[in-house]
Amino acid sequence: MQKTTLAEKIGYGFASLGDATAYGFIGVFLLFFLTTIAGISPGIAGTIAAIGSIWNAVVNPIMGYFADKVHTRFGRRRPMMLVFSVPLALGMFLLFTNVDLPENIKPIYYGLLVMLYWTGYTGFFVPYLALGADYTSDYDDRTVLRLFGSFFNMIGTMLSMVLPTMIVEFFEGMGMTTEGSWSATAMLLGVTAAITIVITIVASKNKDLPCETPVQKEKLHIMDVFGNIFREYLQVAKLKPMK
Repeated sequence: MQKTTLAEKIGYGFASLGDATAYGFIGVFLLFFLTTIAGISPGIAGTIAAIGSIWNAVVNPIMGYFADKVHTRFGRRRPMMLVFSVPLALGMFLLFTNVDLPENIKPIYYGLLVMLYWTGYTGFFVPYLALGADYTSDYDDRTVLRLFGSFFNMIGTMLSMVLPTMIVEFFEGMGMTTEGSWSATAMLLGVTAAITIVITIVASKNKDLPCETPVQKEKLHIMDVFGNIFREYLQVAKLKPMK
């Protein structure tokens, strides 16, 4: 059994850097931006963040379902990772861009954006985790692979807590407004996260192979898809640890 090389492990771990950067930046600074820069009341800002968490929980199994159903000549996992890296980066940029909207409309606007962000994040992260299982069937090798992911994740977490305010101060020193500085910082971090995902996509081209056997194309109605997902929810809910 051929184990993964050091270069393959590093290539896989790169996306964890983008994962932690995006996740940490939103987790640490979103409420600050919404209340201090965008002028939204703390209670409503907290509700927006809560909506994002609920939406993430809802969309997570949906992404898992499609991550197992996608079969292309470019592989199973990487196409979803590439597609959803775009709304991930775009959501980060827009969430930290102040807009001149009526007071009663602005929370709705940011609520939709936080849903866009979590859709992009989950759409990338679920197939990314599955990609790690596709790398190797060797238990020890897979454990080492995840250690590389955890290492890059730790670096991304530290950077997402320290760098944003430093970058904002740099842009302000260049003459940009505080609002513009936060927007530019979010754009920079979003693009960085997307680039790390692309690096993993390129590095894993020999690990995410097309399906060897022809895939039977199923013509499922949209209700059939959500019906299957709902049944999976019920199966999980029946598990003793879940109860």
